[in-house]
Amino acid sequence: MDNQEALTQSQRAQGRARHGGFTAVELMVTLAVVAVLVALAAPAFQNLIATQRIKSVASALNESLWVARSEALKRNDKVSFRFVNSGGGTVVGDWKVTQSSDGSGTAILQQMGSPAVVSTTSTGGNLLFTFNSSGRLTSGGQSSIQLSSANVNRWVCISASGRAITQSTSTCPP
Repeated sequence: MDNQEALTQSQRAQGRARHGGFTAVELMVTLAVVAVLVALAAPAFQNLIATQRIKSVASALNESLWVARSEALKRNDKVSFRFVNSGGGTVVGDWKVTQSSDGSGTAILQQMGSPAVVSTTSTGGNLLFTFNSSGRLTSGGQSSIQLSSANVNRWVCISASGRAITQSTSTCPP
């Protein structure tokens, strides 16, 4: 009897070893749970991506204005920042910083636009800011650029002195 019990126990152990892994039902349940979790996380992830795109473009605009101002001081000459916008709700195009008063001179910095972000300027068209040799804004005045992507909005506000700030409200400080 002991021999038969030992034999059946060893057969059972071999049977378990042969049938290792997951059943089809276990795999289907796991895939269903993963699919539900992905479906719940997707909208929040899309909003995160849109927010990061907006922040990236806004930061690049701020940095370009800062570069224009500092280059005017460094070169002791007029430097312009030109933001091309062909109307409300258009894709953010390229912009550049040039050593000139009309934005057509030699490019000091040229930044690629972002096809995933749309912009609307306070003037409804192109913006041109010119800084003099002391770093003061001589043309352009107070303006704002609204950046939008997937219902996420940010405004880059440029003050009369040429300083830019980014904010989430449309009311720019004086």
